[in-house]
Amino acid sequence: MSLSKRDRRVQRLDLLNYQEKSFRWKREDPVGNGFGLPEKPELSPEQVKTDGLGNILSIPQFAEKPCFGIPTAWLRHAHLKPVYVNRTGRKEHNSRCDRCLAAKACKSVVLERIKAVARRDSDFAEAFKAWSKAGGLRKGGFDVACEKLNHRGWSALTYPLEIAEFADANAAYVRKYWIEKERKAANIAAGKERHRLRQAWKSGEDLDRLRSGLDEGTKLRAIALHEAIIRDQPPKYLLRYPSRSIARVCRVWWSREFARYTGQDRNPSRIATIAVKEGRINEYGHTSLRQMVKRDLLLIKKLESSAGYNGGSPIWPKFNHPAVSIGVT
Repeated sequence: MSLSKRDRRVQRLDLLNYQEKSFRWKREDPVGNGFGLPEKPELSPEQVKTDGLGNILSIPQFAEKPCFGIPTAWLRHAHLKPVYVNRTGRKEHNSRCDRCLAAKACKSVVLERIKAVARRDSDFAEAFKAWSKAGGLRKGGFDVACEKLNHRGWSALTYPLEIAEFADANAAYVRKYWIEKERKAANIAAGKERHRLRQAWKSGEDLDRLRSGLDEGTKLRAIALHEAIIRDQPPKYLLRYPSRSIARVCRVWWSREFARYTGQDRNPSRIATIAVKEGRINEYGHTSLRQMVKRDLLLIKKLESSAGYNGGSPIWPKFNHPAVSIGVT
């Protein structure tokens, strides 16, 4: 999981549809304890264009405010009772809505949506009047109205708002925002994993992943070398190169890359030792194998060099182990 736990939670809330948000934000604790949403962006009512029916036609793009324009959120969380604040030594209204820099714009949208529902639902209109008369729209009035009207009065007020439907021009941006944020988080996580693997290989750990990637690289290089040998006009240094030697030079390449990724020397002696120890080449003694490795390294250098006869590209391209190369875009 690439996104942080906090971002995952905000993402889930942000991507809910209007009805799901309405149901969630009528709760006492819609997001969980110890969890905050950003106060920004700062929005004014003049920056939000609607059709007069509660649908947002245009608005400055923003994300991570899943409660914006949700009537149930405003009715409950903007009207909570004041709480004691140690810093000031007095009771203050300190809800999410009080701290939000988009509160006025949000309230404008909310009231328009409430009026839109009231125009088409007389029962809701009566429930809203009753809630207002009970003090529900005053500062700290939520608990007061709940005490007077009980749960039935709250349900009569919120249910029509939950099942309503409103369009939001910002919804497409919110989806795009989280796709991009996930992509960036995945890149960061992948970068950390690549670094961890590189360090692990140098410490002699997690080597099976190293071997697996080198095996795949070896297969591709064996095919490329074979095709270079049998082409109509192979390079001069491959004119009489025996096909039976392809496997050995590819295994020498494997051993050289193993040395590179594990932070070892890449001289013929060390590469020969790795080839034997890793079970890549077993039919030669160390001394004779070391001499073969020395010659094979010269061939590998030619294979990895840009060549006009190969369209300006090397026969063997530069190798980047798939586990530590950039694979997230």
